[in-house]
Amino acid sequence: MFQELPINYDPKDQKYDELPTLDWITETLDNELIHNTTFWYNHGIYTLYLQHKKLETLHRLTKIPKYSLRITLKEMKEWLNYKWKQYKNYEK
Repeated sequence: MFQELPINYDPKDQKYDELPTLDWITETLDNELIHNTTFWYNHGIYTLYLQHKKLETLHRLTKIPKYSLRITLKEMKEWLNYKWKQYKNYEK
């Protein structure tokens, strides 16, 4: 599994100008896949989600149950928000 979020992590809304770009998201996903090969499932699901933008389309393409896709997408969004905050604070 990918890096676990800290217990005290609290996802909050951010200003629009402070949101990550699509290029940053793609680069972050690719870097995590290079350093953590067990990340392939999350990487693949989120990459497809970025391309198609709809859960129903993802379900039809992959035949993965919608509830499983929802859980994965929620985890990935939280993980990306955490990575974005690290990036904004110049952390590693």
